[in-house]
Amino acid sequence: MDKKILLYTPFVKMGGIEKVSIEFLKILKENGIQVELLVDYDMRDKNVLLDTLPCDVEYSFVKGPKLSNFIYVLRSLAKRNKVLLPLLLASVLISDFFLYHLKVKKLVKKKKYDMVITFYQFLPTYLANNSYYKNVLWLHGSLEHFIGGSKNLFKKMYLRKFKKYDKVVTISDEMLDQLLTIYPQLNESQVARIYNPLDFNLIAKKSIDKGSLSETEKQIISKPFICHVSRVDENQKDISTLIKAYANVIACSAITHNLVIVGSGPDVDNLKALSEKMGVSEKVCFIGNQLNPYVWMKQADALVLSSKFEGFGLVLVEAMAVGTFVISSACKTGPREILGNGQCGDLFEVGNVQMLSKAIEDGLKDKSYRDRKIALASQRILAFDRQRIAKQLLELVNR
Repeated sequence: MDKKILLYTPFVKMGGIEKVSIEFLKILKENGIQVELLVDYDMRDKNVLLDTLPCDVEYSFVKGPKLSNFIYVLRSLAKRNKVLLPLLLASVLISDFFLYHLKVKKLVKKKKYDMVITFYQFLPTYLANNSYYKNVLWLHGSLEHFIGGSKNLFKKMYLRKFKKYDKVVTISDEMLDQLLTIYPQLNESQVARIYNPLDFNLIAKKSIDKGSLSETEKQIISKPFICHVSRVDENQKDISTLIKAYANVIACSAITHNLVIVGSGPDVDNLKALSEKMGVSEKVCFIGNQLNPYVWMKQADALVLSSKFEGFGLVLVEAMAVGTFVISSACKTGPREILGNGQCGDLFEVGNVQMLSKAIEDGLKDKSYRDRKIALASQRILAFDRQRIAKQLLELVNR
């Protein structure tokens, strides 16, 4: 009998977790496995990745648009005002409890899945409360950030949740080490590392397609620039450090490149104000979300990731795949591993404006230096090839 698998993901808006979960969905479909998608939040016009689903894939949402938007806005506010965290937590717990019993429980009982794969960092274990299908959890963020600090109070609770899953998958070796260090009680047979898959042929094709660019965007992309691609969220991405470092480079060198920021999020206005304050507002271009970010990565002379923490740093591999020099913070987890400890791109200390300024200036001034790193990167990315990762996924599913 053919396997039937449910993939659970938080959103289908543009984002790393979402892109990866849909890529895995496609791999399973291509290999004759019946797959359905359960999405936690319905963000209506932001659900852009629905258009990338195979046409015969069934999908449904746990939360309706109004509740989804309320929790999403509250989450953004709580990142800046911790007083709102209890309200956020209560909203999520209460809605999840009722929706599980009214909707999700009926769905999984009716469909009789063989496996449920949860692509969600915050462990919605109501899907793991059933023992008649296998449960797999895919972790996508630094566990030190997720569980460390004040969250350490909940360490035992998270361990109980982890133990509900038949398999816990991390997306980097560094994250796997964190998991086993924080939770030595976990059996090594219960955990695995599977990198995020990338379709390099598709990325290469999209990277030369300028058909979707507006006239304004064509003007921006025609001039020398460096770029940053992410959700515009200071809590994680620390784009302010990038803007400050970039302003230093413009003020203290002959470099005239623009800085293009691809993505949207809650901190766009604050970062525009910072650009104004640093005197570079005319050279920092906020172009919003792009369905095809690869054309921007391809045309850039460098891509910079300035995050405080990551799960993997998918954008680094994407930029390496189109032959662009990359600079990244040495945050946990992913970037150091992806860049071969700095052999395939430059690393700087998280939040260190001066180190980043020097990395940008040195990289842009010396093309031969960039080319050496790019050559090494072209070999490193083979570890993230879609076909290689597909084999590992199918082994997990068929085990």
